[in-house]
Amino acid sequence: MASKFDSIRPYEDADLPVVLNKLFNNKEFISSLVAFKFPSWPRFMRPVLGFITRQYILKQMAGVKTLGDFQNLVGPYMERMINTTTESFTVSGLDNLDPTQACLFISNHRDIALDPAFVNWALYVKGHDTVRIAVGDNLLQKEWVADLIRLNKCFIVKRSATDRREKLSAAKLLSEYIEFTLNTDRQHIWIAQKKDELKTEMTKQIPQLFLC
Repeated sequence: MASKFDSIRPYEDADLPVVLNKLFNNKEFISSLVAFKFPSWPRFMRPVLGFITRQYILKQMAGVKTLGDFQNLVGPYMERMINTTTESFTVSGLDNLDPTQACLFISNHRDIALDPAFVNWALYVKGHDTVRIAVGDNLLQKEWVADLIRLNKCFIVKRSATDRREKLSAAKLLSEYIEFTLNTDRQHIWIAQKKDELKTEMTKQIPQLFLC
């Protein structure tokens, strides 16, 4: 049943060896990390910085065998980012969550990467499972970007479909995957909507912006 969703699902533990090998050998991925980490360094240094960056990542990832290991590795970086770039970060309502119950989180958002990252951090520090994140394929033009986000429990919403029949098929598959995730895999899901798209009737029933 799960293989039905291979084109949109997040990566699983069994996918890690192949996906990580692809990422570590993708020159554009390494170059992007170098440009982000060393923006003021001269361009002629980038090949050397790329080699050093790749070796550092390989060392960091040597002990990563599962997606849980991957998130544990990312955790300290998320904590440092929150501590250095925000004045405060507070969360309420998580004590009301049943840890045995999968939840559908629905919220408005400003940043498709940071918003669910904050949700995941709040859940992570409280010992809850993190969410699977809905991301539109319009944001995944590069293969290495798609690989990276699917490592972080993201699943794909196929917005690029143009034909009516293709749109219906994609929507049906997505709906089935969400139902499968919540009721069979028992995993949380996070979906973003614009504020004005949230129906009043729904928001009245979601005081904490989640459905359980």
